[in-house]
Amino acid sequence: MSLFILVIRVNSEKEVLSINAEELVATYSNMLFKICLVILGNEQDVQDAIQDTFYRYLTVNPEFSDKEHEKAWLIRVAVNISKDMRRFQHRHPVVSMELLEDYFFESPKEGEVLEELLRLPYKLKTVIYLHI
Repeated sequence: MSLFILVIRVNSEKEVLSINAEELVATYSNMLFKICLVILGNEQDVQDAIQDTFYRYLTVNPEFSDKEHEKAWLIRVAVNISKDMRRFQHRHPVVSMELLEDYFFESPKEGEVLEELLRLPYKLKTVIYLHI
């Protein structure tokens, strides 16, 4: 059984529109994947961008004059989401754990302690951080 069998939406005029989401995903997902991959360069981020694009399609309920208009709208939304993600990554850089381990820890055991600490739930981490 498919996850995307049929999605039913109600627009502002309360008329019911049905969309075959499986067909939508099958038609456009490969194209959107390639476009987003060029912008983001990371498969996990690309999957998030495509998911956000289809989510926006289902929640915004746009009206299209034809299939080309629908395709152009999906491409534009995917590109905008990808650019927003890149902008966020640029403004909020991430340092890898390997670099932290090499810089801060004198022994491998200290790195293992940090890994275990990072696996803890947020509330427990906060308590330990405040105690230190």
